[in-house]
Amino acid sequence: MQLRNANETDFDACLPLLQQLWPFAKINGADADFQVLQEIKDVFYRLLRNPATGIILAESDGQIIGFLDFTFRITLFYRGRAMIIEDLIIDEKYRRRGIGTKLVRFAEEIAEKNGCYAIELNSDLYRKETHHFWEAIGYESKAYQYRKSLNKAKR
Repeated sequence: MQLRNANETDFDACLPLLQQLWPFAKINGADADFQVLQEIKDVFYRLLRNPATGIILAESDGQIIGFLDFTFRITLFYRGRAMIIEDLIIDEKYRRRGIGTKLVRFAEEIAEKNGCYAIELNSDLYRKETHHFWEAIGYESKAYQYRKSLNKAKR
């Protein structure tokens, strides 16, 4: 298995992972909602081009089996830069093999090289197993996240 930065040719190979992360989204297969799919594709490409964001992939035998994307932000609380892990997904056939931990550790190295004081993430309340994962690798639950959708057409 190797870890590497994503490129524009990786989008289609990442779709099955994103579908596992968001099973309610019709972004893969015959039932795909092409408008939603195109919006996600556009964001994927924007993430690749933005110096404040990144996508890291885990690849095994030419297959994408893990995905992590992140954003850097400047925050008064940390008096500087922080990394936000936006999404982390490991193909369900490859879970519990340390791949998620390796992706996160690689992201931590990137954060340190970029002068970050902390890494933060959000995890939906219903993802209990995911919470155990984060706690097992040293992350602490420190706050609640509140959200308000501003555009009803998006999630």
